[in-house]
Amino acid sequence: MGNQESLVVQPSTLDNMLKYIELTGIMNKRALDDHAAHSAAKKKAAELKGTVVEHIKAAGFNTPPQLESMLDSHQGTMQLLMALTKRAGELRKDLQKNASQLGSAADPSEVAGRGVSGGPGYDSVQDTYIGRVTMEKKASDMALLKVYES
Repeated sequence: MGNQESLVVQPSTLDNMLKYIELTGIMNKRALDDHAAHSAAKKKAAELKGTVVEHIKAAGFNTPPQLESMLDSHQGTMQLLMALTKRAGELRKDLQKNASQLGSAADPSEVAGRGVSGGPGYDSVQDTYIGRVTMEKKASDMALLKVYES
């Protein structure tokens, strides 16, 4: 028999190699699982993109020309969400200003001095003019409010 050199490997080295192989297998599995989850989420988002664009346009929001491309990236989606929530907040403030409590003016300073309500101490029950247009609460408004509150 010829020259055979024997390789002597310490048992601890073999144990370390086996642990390394086991850990790399676990890491590869986790990476593949994360990739599969990311791919599934991206596919689901791509399916919803057309519906989201139609919904935004149907809601009457001004849409940027690059709307669909914004929805392709996470950063673009977040920018679009910020812009839409900002606009929705502005609309909510306008609505609260224009549709304040039933029977009262949105901004009392706007009706001051118009003379439509007979002054700050206006009482619809004592008013001689029936059906006067006023921005203040009348006795009939109070009755309606009691019904709505209960």
